[in-house]
Amino acid sequence: NNTFGATAFSSFGGFWMSYAVIISPGFDVLPTLKEAGGTAAAHGIGIFLMGWVIMTFILFLATLRTNLGLCLLFAFLDITFILLCAGEWTGVHNVTKAGGYFGLFTALIAWYIAASDLITRDNSVFTLPNPSLARNTGRNHLEDGKTEDGN
Repeated sequence: NNTFGATAFSSFGGFWMSYAVIISPGFDVLPTLKEAGGTAAAHGIGIFLMGWVIMTFILFLATLRTNLGLCLLFAFLDITFILLCAGEWTGVHNVTKAGGYFGLFTALIAWYIAASDLITRDNSVFTLPNPSLARNTGRNHLEDGKTEDGN
């Protein structure tokens, strides 16, 4: 029943597979774009990344009532894609480099979320906070934004 998780994981799995096709020599996507001359390769990759800016923003909106960790994760992931896209379109290496650093920070957030989900009261002497952003509807919300009855 985790539509968000299934959508996010399958979408970003598709991102990595399609990006691998773009940069893998056997598919000749990037060399063909470079042969076109000018800024075709940079603009093509920039357009590809802009699609992921939009998709990530939609997923970010879907996290606004889950928990702080997921909300921050998708906010920083969107900033990462924006910087990478801008770096491709402008050709400014430092913008692309900033996108890489934001991507590393985003990975740290993802690892923290994973640890906070795995380290629970049932199996550890401590837990990691990941505050719920769910509306207070009078039902008891757990840390991941779900209620005790699973909704």
